[in-house]
Amino acid sequence: NIVASVETEGITLDMPIKLDMAFDMKNHISKVDSSITMLGMTFTTEGYVDSNDPNHVITYQKTIGEDTWTKSVSEEPSMTGSDILSDIENPEQVSSDDSIYLYRANISKEVLSEVIATASTDATDSSMFQVNGDTTMDIEVDKETGYITRLYMDLTDAVSVSSEDVSMTKMTFEFLLSDFNEVGTLTID
Repeated sequence: NIVASVETEGITLDMPIKLDMAFDMKNHISKVDSSITMLGMTFTTEGYVDSNDPNHVITYQKTIGEDTWTKSVSEEPSMTGSDILSDIENPEQVSSDDSIYLYRANISKEVLSEVIATASTDATDSSMFQVNGDTTMDIEVDKETGYITRLYMDLTDAVSVSSEDVSMTKMTFEFLLSDFNEVGTLTID
């Protein structure tokens, strides 16, 4: 879940964004269902991401309620969650309970800038965001399996919107990971 609060002309809008993803790691295909709620309306999309070729990523996307799929090809090399996590240096264990270890890692301004640029689409141009500094990421690891189950970042102080008309008052990212090894094979028809 991604939560962003945006203020424009004295009005504050909370815009929760929900992403449900399934990753077929063997075939490098992901299925992504997303929704954003704003002004009482929810906009949903479904899509697939094909990252078989390490030199570019193909994205197929359809807005729910429409019959047309759009295809876009990024000429940038694909960046995976593993790539992002590999840039994290020396996460520090900050707590533990019966089921999880909690680590905290510093994310540099440079890595954060790269993540935002890579995650940007036609609808979210990376130039609209200004990265102001470093941040931290909380990483929860299941003690029994060793799998990462939650990633959390508060970007409120680290990122701002580069617009005279809009200011961002809060931005947090929370990724919950579950159902490991249960996806099966994904295909794009």
